[in-house]
Amino acid sequence: MSTATRTAQVSVTYLAGEEHVVALRDHLVPTDRPQLDGGADVGPGPVELLVGSMAACTATTPVSRTRTQRPHGEVRDVMTGDVATVTPEKPVCHARDLPARHLHGAAGGLGQTCVEHA
Repeated sequence: MSTATRTAQVSVTYLAGEEHVVALRDHLVPTDRPQLDGGADVGPGPVELLVGSMAACTATTPVSRTRTQRPHGEVRDVMTGDVATVTPEKPVCHARDLPARHLHGAAGGLGQTCVEHA
């Protein structure tokens, strides 16, 4: 198993209104807010991107481990379900809008107090 450490440069550039672009390696990810929250909705909001990143990490880890630790294994279903329901009446604009139980795993060593006040 490799113990190599990789670092990645991440930058965020303001464009206009609520729009930003996040540069990750050779990828550009637009972020924005929904129109009801003053944005143009050209990309996911920062919290949506955070939650999506956590979901992708959770989904890819079992696949990666299965391939390296059990090369003949098979992953059929990784995860399903809603993290939060987002409606025009209840947009998710900030981490504090998400239930603490969904942030706990992502908060790592921050402790329960920080999660409850996120």
